[in-house]
Amino acid sequence: MTQIQIDRSLKFTIFRKKTHTDQYLHFNSNHHMSQKLGIPKTLNRRADMLVTDDNEQEKEKNNVERAIKRI
Repeated sequence: MTQIQIDRSLKFTIFRKKTHTDQYLHFNSNHHMSQKLGIPKTLNRRADMLVTDDNEQEKEKNNVERAIKRI
């Protein structure tokens, strides 16, 4: 999601629909190990590259960690 700040700079965050369930590939599934390990890596990389605010970036990483632990 993009927001315009008071100083006219842009603030980027991760957008999720209201119906997003935070369900990802289960680690015990019969998928290749690289696919299973790539999910948290990709989600954290997305937070690093897209989110501009440090506080929002930390929230996003905590959200990723919580979603992965729930599996």
